[in-house]
Amino acid sequence: MNRILIADSQFPVRIGLRSLVETALGDCIVDFARNGQELFALVHQHVYALLITDLNMPLADPAELIPTILSLQPELKILVFSVNSKTELGLLESGVSGYLHKEASDQEIMNTIRIVYNSDGYTNNNKEP
Repeated sequence: MNRILIADSQFPVRIGLRSLVETALGDCIVDFARNGQELFALVHQHVYALLITDLNMPLADPAELIPTILSLQPELKILVFSVNSKTELGLLESGVSGYLHKEASDQEIMNTIRIVYNSDGYTNNNKEP
């Protein structure tokens, strides 16, 4: 069974994303990280198929952790789910599989999760902060 990691400091976002991940992908194990340190620790403990992460979290900047995370798990697909779209291009160059704005609809979130999980990547930059 595949393992998915959701990293976001906001509890309602984590719970909502878990529901959408389970709907989009079916049976999977979903772990949560509330901050950058938990994210880094979990990546050291488990192998994940997909990481969905915000960029604005306490204790460590996920954007700075991405190269290290990918060196530990090169097959990991990373979907950035954030309100900050200005960092999109740099993240995609750093190995992130996709970007989605937090204002996306539930249907677009589920579609994007499926696309990133099953392919090479996706970006949506319709929203500007």
